[in-house]
Amino acid sequence: MLAGAQLDAAIRSVLSRPFRQAFFRASRLRHAGDPLGGALQLTPNDLAFNFRSLPPGSPPTDTQLLGERCSALSCIDGLLFPSFALQPPTGTNIAVIEATLPILGSSIFVDDPGSNLRDRLP
Repeated sequence: MLAGAQLDAAIRSVLSRPFRQAFFRASRLRHAGDPLGGALQLTPNDLAFNFRSLPPGSPPTDTQLLGERCSALSCIDGLLFPSFALQPPTGTNIAVIEATLPILGSSIFVDDPGSNLRDRLP
């Protein structure tokens, strides 16, 4: 994966609100064909790796570093990427950069009657 100034430039190149029907800025991380995934040189293994499986004190993974840089640059408030919880991947995950939501004037609201989950950020 890219690092340093190259990573920052790739993150800043992401279009704001590429999904017109969505009320948050998000970029799909599809490792092969998507501009962000290609620019960051992420691999399918990078996206599928469960960082929670590492022992405490391990260095951050590439995807954790990506999230930290997105937060530090304050120009992206969410990332959409395939869910690898099931094989083949059938769902989509969203990583919300919570600190960036108020900076970019964004929010996210979840209302799932099936699980009684109802929440809003910020």
